[in-house]
Amino acid sequence: MILIHYDMTNLKKRDNEYNYVFNRDKFEDCPPDIDPVLWDRFRQDYNKAAELKINPAPPQLNIELNSKCNQHCNFCVHSVRRVPKMFLGFDNYKSLIDQAVSMGTLSVKLNNMNEPLLLPDIERYIRYAKDQGIVNIFFSTNGTLLTAEKSRMLIDSGLTKLFISIDAVTPETYYAQRGSTRFNTVVRNVNQFIDIRNESGKSYPLVRVNFLKNKLNLHEVDQFLEYWKNRADIVIFQEMYERVDKKSDLMITDKKTEFRCSFPFKLMAVRSNGDILPCCTMHGQRMVVGNISEMSLIDAWNSKLMNQLRKIHINGDFEKFPICNYCVNGV
Repeated sequence: MILIHYDMTNLKKRDNEYNYVFNRDKFEDCPPDIDPVLWDRFRQDYNKAAELKINPAPPQLNIELNSKCNQHCNFCVHSVRRVPKMFLGFDNYKSLIDQAVSMGTLSVKLNNMNEPLLLPDIERYIRYAKDQGIVNIFFSTNGTLLTAEKSRMLIDSGLTKLFISIDAVTPETYYAQRGSTRFNTVVRNVNQFIDIRNESGKSYPLVRVNFLKNKLNLHEVDQFLEYWKNRADIVIFQEMYERVDKKSDLMITDKKTEFRCSFPFKLMAVRSNGDILPCCTMHGQRMVVGNISEMSLIDAWNSKLMNQLRKIHINGDFEKFPICNYCVNGV
């Protein structure tokens, strides 16, 4: 299994998630400039969803602002498919944030299957969400574009968390997964971000570093925790979903039969072409609920497909649903 050398006290895994998290309790902490009442409501809704309980609205909305990525990692859709160049646009984004606020959603992730730092004015998007009352604003990045200038901008923007996907402790393993020689650049950028934040006297945005476990990097799990546990605020070890279109043969074979996914209870995702998806994995693109040009977010949340997926996972029947079974078990 994983992390056999470490005390598991600070490594926690929920029943309906894949992820082992170091310092998971930090997710519950309210940022200093956020209304604690609203923050508590968000966390209660999110934790309720993690237990497969249905909220009147999604606790979180993932919004893909652009479709492109500057890496083509071999566990991602960008390595097997040419993704068309698409932009959601600020007007569509504003409409989504306004809908989210009106229905009670308090958390927004500003990406899905893309690199959000390719968007030159991402600060504008962060500030709009914050000004409208969203209390948790974050995104995932590969960190290659996280310059000192962008770090300062993000630290001052209202972002609450920054997730950086690294997945390795050596340049060789990083290259094997991502086909990139920028491992040292990414590590330097993340450390630089933390230093700039700390030197400014701030504790937010929280920094989470990600390690996606697969056959290429499993031998580096312990070293990854050893390096980052006293630098990043949160360290997460994720299990890989099988990629779309073409099997990767990178998944660690551990057939799951009792797993119940909490994504259809926690969130919806909106692609940069306006498609509304029931989850944030690559396989969500195969289950389009509707499009923002013709469907509201609340209608999507209460749609037949969303309710069907929730029922499937409440009953533990994901193996009977081919898309979910392929995502979870790769078969």
